[in-house]
Amino acid sequence: MIFGYMYKELEKYTHLALFGISAITIINVNYDYNYSANLNLIKYYLLGELFILPSKKKDIFAHHLITIGLCSYLQYYNIDMTTNFYSTKQLLMTEVSSLFLSIVSYIKSANMQSNIAKKIEEISMVLFILSFGKYRIYDYYNNIITNDYFYETVTTNDSHCQYFWKYSVTYGLFLLNIYWFAIITKVMWKRIDFYFSYKLSEYLLQYSYFICTLTTIFTYMLNSTDSQKNSMGEYYLMDVISNGFMAITSYKFHNYLYKQFEQRENFEISTNEYLQFMSVDIIAIHLRAITQVYVHLKIHNLDNTLFSLQIAHILSCIWTVSYIVYSFNEIQKRGETLLYTNRSAKYKTMDIWFGLNPFIGIIFSVTGVYGETYNVHNTLICLYLISLVTWLQPFYNMNHLAIHILFIFLNFNMAMNNIYI
Repeated sequence: MIFGYMYKELEKYTHLALFGISAITIINVNYDYNYSANLNLIKYYLLGELFILPSKKKDIFAHHLITIGLCSYLQYYNIDMTTNFYSTKQLLMTEVSSLFLSIVSYIKSANMQSNIAKKIEEISMVLFILSFGKYRIYDYYNNIITNDYFYETVTTNDSHCQYFWKYSVTYGLFLLNIYWFAIITKVMWKRIDFYFSYKLSEYLLQYSYFICTLTTIFTYMLNSTDSQKNSMGEYYLMDVISNGFMAITSYKFHNYLYKQFEQRENFEISTNEYLQFMSVDIIAIHLRAITQVYVHLKIHNLDNTLFSLQIAHILSCIWTVSYIVYSFNEIQKRGETLLYTNRSAKYKTMDIWFGLNPFIGIIFSVTGVYGETYNVHNTLICLYLISLVTWLQPFYNMNHLAIHILFIFLNFNMAMNNIYI
């Protein structure tokens, strides 16, 4: 970042360097030549590029720091890269997508306009997206994040420093890759977004949360033991009822919105009628969050230990619902016209308020089981994805539906967290 002003002039050369390093890495992971030298090559390339990155490329800056930290970890703790190079190989496999990214980036930075160049760029972009999803998301999750053997091969002692270092860099890189994949998805979805209207979204949203409720029901039915059903059945039932109530209010709210779209392409949402349907849905969402926290803490005998935090969460839910209703009343008093499809950024931030306490409630659902089951990992990853979808809005008109779909997986994992004792 010190010489960021030089980046424009040097950009295409950095892409050429990345192409060369990625090609060397791909050859190395296929023939197992020299992983130590390969790590040094990547480490010092990234370190050098840090000095010329412009300050606006904060995500690239974070990627380089995390990757340098990962390379340094393997070197500092003398992880075997000669006879037991499994862990290093898994990490380096992610560089396959970098090869195609470097081609796309070089063609753009060199402003190559020929038909051949454009065709190569298109093919490389497709291969980049496919390899990114394969190596940086799917394989990374299965071979690193949820793979105990991977972490065994990179562990040399039981110190807190080593524990924090290895998990922070591996998870940090994975979360950054998910963030980038959300941006990639947004770019791709924009090309087909005109096929998906708000009307279609609201039609599907009427019914989508019923699937979430069914997921919760069947998770308890199929995965809990008879003993758990006898001793914890009342808590499972409370969780199911709160989900069912939320499914009903969600249906009514989105059914109202769907009917509005049947009559017109856009409509006002600062009316008493809209506020009535929305308020009931918001209350149901927060009751669901409160119930989830209560049920989970009761099942895991943490209700007394975390009683004060539970009360704070309840008070936060009450305040948030009151604030949202108050804000809409203030909009009405000022005589503002707030339309569904073109809300200002100020009112879009209300989506964050809608989800804040449910977010906290989901965090509660991993207490007592963190580190014991991979459902915890999946819970937190689902929560992270929902946060990204809310913030980045990669699916445009279908964004709310995407969140409901993610909640199908989230409900399964939260129910599994309740079952695990």
